[in-house]
Amino acid sequence: MDRGKAVLSFSKVYPCGRIGESVVRPVVDYVLTRPEVDPERLAIAGWSFGGYLALRGRAVNLD
Repeated sequence: MDRGKAVLSFSKVYPCGRIGESVVRPVVDYVLTRPEVDPERLAIAGWSFGGYLALRGRAVNLD
């Protein structure tokens, strides 16, 4: 996209711990395959437990 925002929203109930965190990496990997997404401007957000998973998922997948 030249300007603006693209949003990918997903919702899934996951238990606490590594199983929940593991959902972040495949979603980010998919988004990065999209030609309209600038990887230098990618953001992730979550609300309530989703916010926790967003942060934990990023922290666990720093490579």
